[in-house]
Amino acid sequence: MKKLLILSILLLPSLGAAKNAHYNVGISTGFYAYSYQDDKGKTELENTTIPFTLFAEMETSRLNKIYVGLRGFELDVDATSSGKLGANIESTQFEATWLRKFKMSRNFKPWFGAGIRSSLIEVSSRHTIDRDGYLLATFKHSESTFLAFVLKTTADWEIGEGWYINADASFDQPIGDGLQGFGFSLGIKYEL
Repeated sequence: MKKLLILSILLLPSLGAAKNAHYNVGISTGFYAYSYQDDKGKTELENTTIPFTLFAEMETSRLNKIYVGLRGFELDVDATSSGKLGANIESTQFEATWLRKFKMSRNFKPWFGAGIRSSLIEVSSRHTIDRDGYLLATFKHSESTFLAFVLKTTADWEIGEGWYINADASFDQPIGDGLQGFGFSLGIKYEL
């Protein structure tokens, strides 16, 4: 939590520097694949849907914007006989990403960038099984906050005055333990 507070304090001055900024708010839904790792082991890669992500964007110039998002999801992963951890994972995530626009063609100008994602993760029913599928070990419920680097690309298509369809793809690489994965989302946003 201290890391998230420090990151927020570092980002706030940059938000005040954008006098002519444009703001967007939106909601999206996505399909992701994640694996989880902690001191007890690592899970297999498991698919999940993220029902909704609430996000806001601040375009600080024609070529730069800051994206912030908040989302939550659950992930149930079965243990494997090869020694992979099984667990029920609930996560609430906050992301802050800087993006830069690149002109690929006259009508296609995607954004690419990097940022950081903070995940509050509750893990229950952690267990391992042996080669025959029998329960080998169980572990206590845990709650931790993890940080991950995020690589993100996004594109927008205007559908009406101030309204846009938003598509993005991202990859998460944890700093130490946490969630690692990738995914895609589709949403709608409105320019304020």
